[in-house]
Amino acid sequence: MEQPYQNQFSRFGKLAREIVTRRLSKLGIEKPKPENFFPENPKMRKEIDACKDRAEREAKETLGLSGTKQVNDYVYKTARAMYFRGRSPQSNRPPYAGFDTLVHLSTGVIRYLLEPCYRMYEREISEESRRSTGTIDHISSAIQTSVILEMSRKWWDKLRNGLDDTIKGCSREQAEQLYNLFNQLAVLF
Repeated sequence: MEQPYQNQFSRFGKLAREIVTRRLSKLGIEKPKPENFFPENPKMRKEIDACKDRAEREAKETLGLSGTKQVNDYVYKTARAMYFRGRSPQSNRPPYAGFDTLVHLSTGVIRYLLEPCYRMYEREISEESRRSTGTIDHISSAIQTSVILEMSRKWWDKLRNGLDDTIKGCSREQAEQLYNLFNQLAVLF
C-alpha cells in the first residue's frame, strides 16, 4: 500500500469525516467536529505523540528518508504500530478511543466506522439518561473502548466457533487454519 488511505487527508478520511459530521449535525450538535465528539484518551495521545517523534527520528536517521512526504508517510504508517507493539504484555488493554483510531479500525470500510459509532452513541444515551445531565456533546473514551472491545470479541467468537458454518465451501480444517492464522497475527501484534 503506497499511500495511506485512512488519514484525514485521504479520500476515505475526508469521506468518513464528512459523513460523521453530517450525522452529528442531524443530531442537533452545533459546529460538529468528529474529533471533539469522539475524543482521544489524553494519556494515549501523549504516548502516540512520543511514538511519532521516535518514528520521525527513525525515518531520518536510520532509514535516511529526506523528503517531507516520505517522512510523514512513514510516521503515519508506523507510529500507532509502535505504540501498540511497545506496550508491556502485562499492561491493561489500550484505550481504543478517538476519531482517528476509529477510522484506522474501520480499515477503509465506512460501515465498519459507522456501526461502532452508532453503538457508542446508543450506549452514551443510555448512560446519559441514567445521569440525566442533558445533551450529549461527546462519547467518553471509556464507552468508545468498551464498544470496540465488545465488537472485537464478537468477531473473534465468530472466527473461533468456525467459519465453516458461515462461509459456503469452507471446511472445518480451513476454518481452524484461518483461526490459527489470525490468532498468531494477534499474538505478533
